[in-house]
Amino acid sequence: MSKRIVLKSVLAVVMVGFVLCVSSCEKDNPPKKEDPKKEEPKEHAIVGKWKYEKIELKELVCSNPLMEDIVRGVLQQPDIINAFAADFTGDFEFTKDGSVIRKTTAGNDTGSYTINNNKLTMTSSSISGTFDFSITNGTMYLDINAFDFAGEYAAQLAGMGITKIILTITFTKQ
Repeated sequence: MSKRIVLKSVLAVVMVGFVLCVSSCEKDNPPKKEDPKKEEPKEHAIVGKWKYEKIELKELVCSNPLMEDIVRGVLQQPDIINAFAADFTGDFEFTKDGSVIRKTTAGNDTGSYTINNNKLTMTSSSISGTFDFSITNGTMYLDINAFDFAGEYAAQLAGMGITKIILTITFTKQ
């Protein structure tokens, strides 16, 4: 027998076997049901009360490696990094109608919020901005760009070669 006939025969057997396998396996798999553990859309998952837990450095971009090491060290100091989270401490309550209340020992700060994809936009007297966020297992992670809250220091940071500081603030659903 020539090689060509053998190859054609092998190919035919493989194709028939593949078709039989695929068609027979299809009926063994029941139709997929909705996953009951599937997360709600973020528009619904955010509704409720959230308690501030912590803030951590997520990303630092600096053109000067020595300066990057120094800034990383400084941001490890609780007083320094917590200063960036001052506007986010306290408890937040998000309602279905798009309002948000931030409760602190100094009083309440009310405002509004919207969600578009993975972006949370909040507007109140103390917070105004759009932030990346995610919610997983009752924990919300909110990423803030420290430059947005650095005020007069933003130009100094840029002058030191620092181009990006992203901090993640963690909240727990109550």
